Amino acid sequence: MTFRFSHPAILARACALSLWCVGSAHSQEMTLDTLATESRAAMEQQAWERALDLNTQAIARFGGGRPLREYGPQFGIIFYRKGLCEMKLKRWKEAMASFETCYRDFPNGKAVKDGGNIDHKMALLKWAESAMGAEEWEVALARFAKFINERDRLRDKFPQGSYQVNLAICHYKLGNIVKGSENLEIAIRNRTTFPTPPLGIMAGFQELVGAAIRAKNEQALLDFIGKNRGGLSSGAYEMYQFSPVFMKLAGDAIGAGLRRAALALYQFIPSTDVAIDDVRARLKAMGAAAVIELDGVTLSRVKLEEDLAAFEADRRGKRATEPIKLAAVAFIHEASGNFPGALAAYQQMESYYPGAEKHEENLFNLVRVAARIGWGTEVRRAGAVFLKDFPQSGKVNEMRRLILTSLESGGDAGMRIAIAGPMLEGLREGTPEHEWCLFILGVSYFNSGAHDKARETLDRHVGLYPAGDHAVEAAFYQACNAARLGEWELSATRLDAFLAAHPENPWLAPAIYERAAVHLVSGQQEAALAKLNRLIKDFPDSEVNVRALNLLGDVESSMGNAGGAEKAYQMALKAAEISNDRPAAGEALCRLVEVLVNAGDGGNAMKWMKDAVSYADRYWKEYAEGSLLRTRVAVAQVPAYVRAGRGEEALERLLEIAAKGGGDPSEAALLIDTYAGAYLSSHGPESLEKQLESFPLSDPPDKVAQAHLRLAIIGAYEKEARAGKDDTRKTAALGKVKMLYQKMKADFAPGDLDPQSLVRLGDHLRLYTSTPREALGFYDEAIGRKDPVAASAALIGRADIRVRSTVAAEIDQGIDDFRKAGDESKIAAERGYARFRMVESLMAKGDFTKAAGQAVLYLDSGGSESPAFIPQLGLMLARAYQELKRTDEAIDAYARVWSAHTDDVEISAPAMGGWMQLLWTRNREGVDPTDRQTAYEGGWKYLDRTRSLTAGLKEVDLGPWREVEEAVKTFATSPGIKPIVTSGGVQPPTNQPQR
Repeated sequence: MTFRFSHPAILARACALSLWCVGSAHSQEMTLDTLATESRAAMEQQAWERALDLNTQAIARFGGGRPLREYGPQFGIIFYRKGLCEMKLKRWKEAMASFETCYRDFPNGKAVKDGGNIDHKMALLKWAESAMGAEEWEVALARFAKFINERDRLRDKFPQGSYQVNLAICHYKLGNIVKGSENLEIAIRNRTTFPTPPLGIMAGFQELVGAAIRAKNEQALLDFIGKNRGGLSSGAYEMYQFSPVFMKLAGDAIGAGLRRAALALYQFIPSTDVAIDDVRARLKAMGAAAVIELDGVTLSRVKLEEDLAAFEADRRGKRATEPIKLAAVAFIHEASGNFPGALAAYQQMESYYPGAEKHEENLFNLVRVAARIGWGTEVRRAGAVFLKDFPQSGKVNEMRRLILTSLESGGDAGMRIAIAGPMLEGLREGTPEHEWCLFILGVSYFNSGAHDKARETLDRHVGLYPAGDHAVEAAFYQACNAARLGEWELSATRLDAFLAAHPENPWLAPAIYERAAVHLVSGQQEAALAKLNRLIKDFPDSEVNVRALNLLGDVESSMGNAGGAEKAYQMALKAAEISNDRPAAGEALCRLVEVLVNAGDGGNAMKWMKDAVSYADRYWKEYAEGSLLRTRVAVAQVPAYVRAGRGEEALERLLEIAAKGGGDPSEAALLIDTYAGAYLSSHGPESLEKQLESFPLSDPPDKVAQAHLRLAIIGAYEKEARAGKDDTRKTAALGKVKMLYQKMKADFAPGDLDPQSLVRLGDHLRLYTSTPREALGFYDEAIGRKDPVAASAALIGRADIRVRSTVAAEIDQGIDDFRKAGDESKIAAERGYARFRMVESLMAKGDFTKAAGQAVLYLDSGGSESPAFIPQLGLMLARAYQELKRTDEAIDAYARVWSAHTDDVEISAPAMGGWMQLLWTRNREGVDPTDRQTAYEGGWKYLDRTRSLTAGLKEVDLGPWREVEEAVKTFATSPGIKPIVTSGGVQPPTNQPQR
């Protein structure tokens, strides 16, 4: 909007025309004078249309000839007055033409009587103002300049403040901010002397803002405000009345992205309370007067009282200025990335203007911004207010999302579950709210360790919302959750599918990390290395980078590369310290201690132990406070400290941690076991038993820890019994072990013990007592616990008892236990042993078909689980084929065993015996050599090769080899056999043994 100003004297001067002097020829016609008089009266009454019509008639009737010559320059005043009427009616082009005619056609001569055209030069000023109305800015500037150059300085008085403002407006409209600001500054600096009305200053300032917005020149506006803030501001009373103007200007600036300028504009708006205080102060200064002049301003009591009532209503009303301003300021802060500033503005609105029209929206924005900066406490506080005050709001579900999100960022999975669980029941399946709530609930179960519930919830989410907003993240958590449940193959399948389907997503780096971890657990170290190398190379700044480096160390350690593991853990330590991740740094140090202590006794053993001590010392000095790894480090460091002559210090550390208590019962058990082992290295079992009587336990003592104290003492006596050379002490130690186990069985119910203790007590009852079936209760309890390592060991122990039964159904149960252990155990050697025992049990049962099938599965895998059982399983496979009358396959299987394991006489001798017997019986003809010749020559060669190996065997173990020897002797004397002739050596057979 553009404001134009005319000094009040101009209109009076234009209307103060003297009577027209006309020639004798027109003495009878005075209508021009009448028209002039009536038009002047109409202008005084602001009847602009009538006044315009009268002036137009005068020009039409008397200006058609040569009015300058007939009436003189005075006739130009009619055009001037016509232009004034046209300006009032916003007919800018017509007004420009009228003023141009006044100036161009009616100049004052050198000798002008009766004042002539008194508005001749003023027409230039009005011409310029009319050009502004017509938005012909360049024309306006030209006319303004011509007016200043030609005006009569004594006669042509004009409002200089308005003139400067109009110049400024023209320059701003033409994009010349510098020149426009020069004119506006002149008006501001001389606002009291010109004077320049506040409304004029606001008009010019408004155009400056518009020019700055169009030019995207925020700095020019900020510079002008900084330089002229005092001139732009007046009392709070006046400034508050300009609030709508500043609000609009600031809004325009926001829309143009000039956020700093918008903030500066909002700062001109005083608070409603300040404006009210200013009005009250002015009323007080007036005393009893109705009208006074104060600081050059006319104050009216009536007006002030009306404004005071309006301001107070504004403050109480729903459309109060202050909350609108605060909302805009909040928006500016938020758009500029200053979220704390935005939050402060919303909090102020919520605290002081709860009755504002947009209180619901403001409160919602408060929660939203608080969630954005992770201030969970404020999200939950204000969110609860919102849900209470606006239960029917369309933003209720979104508010619940924000509350859930704040809980997620705060890590309070339990609270998330408490909110999301009930919320889910009230949401309609298929809606965005239902998808979000289901997702949050699944992730919360995952983070809280409730992986069974997480599986159900995440599976449901993935099934219902394959293309939902959180489908990708849900699929990621679903795959990870399978790993947490020990479902490694399922986790691997899902992670591979996830990585293939989503090659670019926010969870790519964590997914690669999880896949590497599953590779490692599955014994696929090379694949794990490939994943980790990709992760470290392609995502060096990933949030899982430190964890990836620690996992890289785990992979190297599992491959027996202690040096590589140490290097990886060192890299993890450095990365953690750079990012100031204290927990990760402590974990890297913990793993460094563990890997170096367990590196073995190679050439670097002394250095590794020394380095382990150094890393442990650094951990206790810099990272132990508040760490969750204190027990692990204290346990791992013991061998290194003992080797460094600091064994007592290591024991004291274990006691110190045990004395603090409060940890997981399994940690107390680990401390006890480690302490006992270290103490026993330099003391006897009797001394350990006495020492452990004062070991610090929780109050009341934890049953698990108590059991481990007993087991530690038992272990000490078992060690003495194994190593004892003195039969008396050995017997005494075994008696002590038996007594302690009996007492332990009497003092502890299965439910009192941890999984490891259950297995250990069960193993003792199974292996060293006459009542092995008493172990079943302890094994059953261990299998029911969520400890996969103990469960697998318990399955093997229970299976061993069951397969020795005479009841067929129980034997089948035992075989099934071996199968489960072979499938589920986390230890490769244990899986191999379980599968070996399963085949052995099937053979003993006489189920040769299943035995052969399981043996083939194992052997076809290359014995990757445990190569140690390949010879035994190969031998059992051959015997199973033999029992099944699959002679050719049995001959081939026997040959594979004795040819691959010739030097292991206990395996190769029975394989050779079976092979020879089957070939001799088959007696295939038409081949050279014959089956029987092949059997004889193969046996003879085997005996010659292995004879020297039998020297170290006991006679009881030589039975199969002796049988081969007897068979060779018998075969040599059989008809058709060509004996092998020796002369200083063995004459080799002509061909390899047949298969």
